[in-house]
Amino acid sequence: MSFCSKCGAQIESANQQFCPNCGEKNQVQPTVSNDTPVINPAPTPIINQPVFGNNPYINQAAQPAFKHPMKWFKFLIYFALIFGAIINFIFGMNYITGGIYFVQTNGQVSAETVYGTFGTGLKVLDIIYGFLLIAISAFGIYTECRLAKYKSNGPLCITILYAVAAGLTIFYDIALLAVTGLNQLTSGTNIFSIVFSVGFVLINYNYFKKRKELFVK
Repeated sequence: MSFCSKCGAQIESANQQFCPNCGEKNQVQPTVSNDTPVINPAPTPIINQPVFGNNPYINQAAQPAFKHPMKWFKFLIYFALIFGAIINFIFGMNYITGGIYFVQTNGQVSAETVYGTFGTGLKVLDIIYGFLLIAISAFGIYTECRLAKYKSNGPLCITILYAVAAGLTIFYDIALLAVTGLNQLTSGTNIFSIVFSVGFVLINYNYFKKRKELFVK
Protein backbone atom coordinates (compact mmCIF):
# COMPACT_ATOMS: atom_id res chain seq x y z
CA MET A 1 0.00 0.00 0.00
CA SER A 2 1.22 3.50 -0.89
CA PHE A 3 0.14 7.10 -0.49
CA CYS A 4 0.09 10.17 -2.72
CA SER A 5 3.12 12.39 -2.19
CA LYS A 6 0.95 15.53 -2.56
CA CYS A 7 -2.32 14.95 -0.69
CA GLY A 8 -1.58 11.74 1.16
CA ALA A 9 -4.51 9.81 -0.29
CA GLN A 10 -4.25 6.05 -0.32
CA ILE A 11 -3.17 4.49 -3.63
CA GLU A 12 -4.06 0.85 -3.91
CA SER A 13 -1.58 -0.07 -6.60
CA ALA A 14 1.93 1.11 -7.30
CA ASN A 15 1.09 0.81 -11.04
CA GLN A 16 -1.65 3.47 -10.78
CA GLN A 17 -0.32 6.53 -12.63
CA PHE A 18 -2.46 9.27 -11.02
CA CYS A 19 -3.84 9.92 -7.55
CA PRO A 20 -7.59 9.16 -7.41
CA ASN A 21 -8.10 12.11 -5.04
CA CYS A 22 -6.08 15.05 -6.45
CA GLY A 23 -4.91 13.77 -9.82
CA GLU A 24 -1.21 14.23 -8.96
CA LYS A 25 1.11 12.02 -10.96
CA ASN A 26 1.90 8.98 -8.92
CA GLN A 27 5.14 9.46 -6.98
CA VAL A 28 4.25 7.05 -4.27
CA GLN A 29 5.88 6.93 -0.90
CA PRO A 30 5.85 3.37 0.36
CA THR A 31 4.67 2.88 3.89
CA VAL A 32 7.01 1.48 6.47
CA SER A 33 5.79 -1.43 8.49
CA ASN A 34 5.93 -1.12 12.22
CA ASP A 35 7.88 -4.32 12.19
CA THR A 36 10.60 -2.91 9.97
CA PRO A 37 13.71 -2.45 12.06
CA VAL A 38 15.11 1.07 12.08
CA ILE A 39 18.86 1.13 11.86
CA ASN A 40 20.49 4.25 13.17
CA PRO A 41 23.51 5.46 11.25
CA ALA A 42 26.82 4.74 12.85
CA PRO A 43 27.99 7.68 14.95
CA THR A 44 30.97 9.68 13.89
CA PRO A 45 33.91 8.05 15.62
CA ILE A 46 35.34 10.07 18.46
CA ILE A 47 38.92 9.21 19.11
CA ASN A 48 41.43 10.04 21.74
CA GLN A 49 44.25 12.25 20.65
CA PRO A 50 47.33 10.02 20.76
CA VAL A 51 49.71 12.97 20.97
CA PHE A 52 47.72 15.78 22.55
CA GLY A 53 46.10 13.79 25.35
CA ASN A 54 42.47 12.75 25.64
CA ASN A 55 40.42 15.42 23.95
CA PRO A 56 36.92 14.01 23.31
CA TYR A 57 35.97 17.09 21.28
CA ILE A 58 38.27 16.17 18.40
CA ASN A 59 36.98 13.72 15.82
CA GLN A 60 39.09 11.84 13.33
CA ALA A 61 38.09 13.98 10.34
CA ALA A 62 39.07 17.22 12.07
CA GLN A 63 42.34 15.93 13.50
CA PRO A 64 45.25 17.66 11.77
CA ALA A 65 48.31 15.63 10.93
CA PHE A 66 51.52 17.09 12.32
CA LYS A 67 54.94 15.54 12.23
CA HIS A 68 55.89 16.70 15.72
CA PRO A 69 52.66 18.06 17.23
CA MET A 70 53.52 17.75 20.91
CA LYS A 71 57.04 19.02 21.43
CA TRP A 72 56.39 22.76 21.60
CA PHE A 73 53.04 22.29 23.32
CA LYS A 74 54.61 20.13 26.06
CA PHE A 75 57.47 22.56 26.45
CA LEU A 76 55.01 25.39 27.09
CA ILE A 77 52.61 23.70 29.51
CA TYR A 78 55.16 21.64 31.43
CA PHE A 79 58.07 24.06 31.59
CA ALA A 80 58.06 27.48 29.95
CA LEU A 81 54.84 28.87 31.42
CA ILE A 82 55.41 27.47 34.90
CA PHE A 83 59.06 28.49 35.02
CA GLY A 84 58.23 31.93 33.67
CA ALA A 85 55.53 32.38 36.31
CA ILE A 86 57.99 31.48 39.09
CA ILE A 87 60.64 33.87 37.77
CA ASN A 88 58.15 36.73 37.39
CA PHE A 89 56.90 36.16 40.93
CA ILE A 90 60.43 36.19 42.38
CA PHE A 91 61.39 39.33 40.47
CA GLY A 92 58.10 40.95 41.44
CA MET A 93 58.80 40.40 45.13
CA ASN A 94 62.34 41.70 44.72
CA TYR A 95 61.10 44.90 43.10
CA ILE A 96 58.45 45.41 45.77
CA THR A 97 60.95 44.97 48.62
CA GLY A 98 63.84 46.73 46.88
CA GLY A 99 65.92 43.57 47.02
CA ILE A 100 66.47 43.74 43.29
CA TYR A 101 69.40 46.13 43.77
CA PHE A 102 71.03 43.86 46.32
CA VAL A 103 70.77 41.00 43.84
CA GLN A 104 71.95 42.98 40.82
CA THR A 105 75.05 44.29 42.62
CA ASN A 106 75.88 41.04 44.43
CA GLY A 107 75.13 42.62 47.78
CA GLN A 108 77.26 45.74 47.29
CA VAL A 109 74.39 48.26 47.06
CA SER A 110 71.27 48.32 49.21
CA ALA A 111 67.82 49.59 48.29
CA GLU A 112 68.15 52.41 50.83
CA THR A 113 71.21 53.71 49.02
CA VAL A 114 69.52 53.63 45.62
CA TYR A 115 66.31 55.24 46.85
CA GLY A 116 68.29 57.80 48.81
CA THR A 117 70.03 58.80 45.59
CA PHE A 118 67.08 58.83 43.20
CA GLY A 119 64.22 59.63 45.57
CA THR A 120 60.92 58.01 46.44
CA GLY A 121 59.71 58.20 42.84
CA LEU A 122 61.90 55.23 41.98
CA LYS A 123 60.62 53.29 44.97
CA VAL A 124 57.02 53.86 43.94
CA LEU A 125 57.85 52.80 40.38
CA ASP A 126 59.54 49.62 41.61
CA ILE A 127 56.55 48.70 43.78
CA ILE A 128 54.12 49.20 40.89
CA TYR A 129 56.35 47.22 38.56
CA GLY A 130 56.68 44.45 41.14
CA PHE A 131 52.92 44.03 41.48
CA LEU A 132 52.55 43.99 37.70
CA LEU A 133 55.13 41.20 37.47
CA ILE A 134 53.21 39.19 40.05
CA ALA A 135 50.01 39.76 38.05
CA ILE A 136 51.77 38.44 34.94
CA SER A 137 52.93 35.45 36.99
CA ALA A 138 49.33 34.64 37.93
CA PHE A 139 48.18 35.11 34.34
CA GLY A 140 50.93 32.73 33.20
CA ILE A 141 49.56 29.97 35.45
CA TYR A 142 46.05 30.71 34.19
CA THR A 143 47.30 30.45 30.60
CA GLU A 144 49.00 27.14 31.34
CA CYS A 145 45.74 25.73 32.69
CA ARG A 146 43.73 26.94 29.70
CA LEU A 147 46.15 25.37 27.23
CA ALA A 148 46.48 22.10 29.15
CA LYS A 149 42.67 21.73 29.16
CA TYR A 150 42.36 22.65 25.47
CA LYS A 151 40.20 25.68 26.23
CA SER A 152 39.31 27.79 23.22
CA ASN A 153 40.89 30.94 24.68
CA GLY A 154 44.21 29.22 25.51
CA PRO A 155 46.06 30.33 22.35
CA LEU A 156 44.81 33.90 22.79
CA CYS A 157 45.96 33.93 26.42
CA ILE A 158 49.52 32.95 25.57
CA THR A 159 49.70 35.60 22.85
CA ILE A 160 48.49 38.24 25.32
CA LEU A 161 50.90 36.98 27.99
CA TYR A 162 54.07 37.50 25.98
CA ALA A 163 52.82 40.69 24.35
CA VAL A 164 52.14 42.20 27.79
CA ALA A 165 55.54 41.02 29.03
CA ALA A 166 57.26 42.89 26.20
CA GLY A 167 55.14 45.98 26.78
CA LEU A 168 55.81 45.92 30.53
CA THR A 169 59.58 45.97 30.00
CA ILE A 170 59.25 48.98 27.70
CA PHE A 171 56.92 50.68 30.21
CA TYR A 172 59.43 50.30 33.06
CA ASP A 173 62.36 51.59 30.98
CA ILE A 174 60.42 54.68 29.88
CA ALA A 175 59.18 55.35 33.42
CA LEU A 176 62.70 54.85 34.81
CA LEU A 177 64.05 57.40 32.35
CA ALA A 178 61.37 59.88 33.38
CA VAL A 179 61.90 59.38 37.13
CA THR A 180 65.69 59.04 37.37
CA GLY A 181 67.10 60.13 34.01
CA LEU A 182 68.69 56.69 33.59
CA ASN A 183 68.33 55.32 30.08
CA GLN A 184 68.08 51.53 29.96
CA LEU A 185 66.07 51.37 26.76
CA THR A 186 69.16 50.54 24.73
CA SER A 187 70.80 48.18 27.23
CA GLY A 188 71.60 44.74 25.92
CA THR A 189 69.60 42.97 28.63
CA ASN A 190 66.42 44.92 27.97
CA ILE A 191 66.71 44.65 24.20
CA PHE A 192 67.12 40.88 24.54
CA SER A 193 64.10 40.68 26.86
CA ILE A 194 61.91 42.63 24.43
CA VAL A 195 63.07 40.67 21.37
CA PHE A 196 62.56 37.41 23.28
CA SER A 197 58.99 38.31 24.22
CA VAL A 198 58.09 39.53 20.73
CA GLY A 199 59.60 36.38 19.25
CA PHE A 200 57.48 34.23 21.56
CA VAL A 201 54.37 36.15 20.51
CA LEU A 202 55.00 35.43 16.82
CA ILE A 203 56.04 31.82 17.33
CA ASN A 204 53.03 30.95 19.46
CA TYR A 205 50.59 32.84 17.27
CA ASN A 206 51.64 30.89 14.18
CA TYR A 207 51.91 27.61 16.07
CA PHE A 208 48.42 27.70 17.57
CA LYS A 209 46.82 29.20 14.48
CA LYS A 210 47.64 25.97 12.67
CA ARG A 211 46.16 23.94 15.53
CA LYS A 212 43.03 25.93 16.34
CA GLU A 213 40.85 22.84 15.74
CA LEU A 214 42.29 21.31 18.89
CA PHE A 215 41.07 24.07 21.21
CA VAL A 216 37.30 23.85 21.03
CA LYS A 217 36.13 23.44 24.63
